[in-house]
Amino acid sequence: VDTAAMQVTAGAGVTLARWREHARAAALDAPVDFAARDSATIGGAIATNAGGSRVLRFGTMRSQVAGIEAVLADGSVVGSLAGLPKETAGLHWPSLVAGSEGTLAIVTRARLRLVPWFREAVTAMIPIDGLDAAVDLLDRLRRTLTSLDSAELVHADALALVSAHLGRRPPVDLGPDGVAVIVECAAHDDPTDELAAALEAAA
Repeated sequence: VDTAAMQVTAGAGVTLARWREHARAAALDAPVDFAARDSATIGGAIATNAGGSRVLRFGTMRSQVAGIEAVLADGSVVGSLAGLPKETAGLHWPSLVAGSEGTLAIVTRARLRLVPWFREAVTAMIPIDGLDAAVDLLDRLRRTLTSLDSAELVHADALALVSAHLGRRPPVDLGPDGVAVIVECAAHDDPTDELAAALEAAA
């Protein structure tokens, strides 16, 4: 891990979980995370421009690729792993390859950005009447919460299905058109008060 640049170079077959573990060993963190972290690979995440739950704060995988090494159909190797913030020497291969689904080139290695590791986190599940109201709430929280790390919308049917599968009562009561908004805030200091104040202001 290059702690000064907050970057790390990884092979395409490295999993997202290993990326995160390696970053956290250096007191940093991986900005992209989702449920399949133990099997999803860096190469696959770049090829699909994966986002995950933290996309609101850090963007998709394309935003995390500071450099790339890839192989074209004729076997030629392209790209650079220098990790320069600004590079104007020809095509910007990270931008081209990310999201290309392997049609332009196959990723072999990548230079990835890292972010601060926020060790204090708080999560809230808020029942909302309707999708429009849920989107409006998220809009307000994005404008006021500097610690907003992730957000998910769960429809009433989905929440009922998961609760039935687990044999538990749903954690919140939703009407037939209701939506549960799950938000997580993360910071160096406990963000509980910040989240509570933002939710109270948005009520």
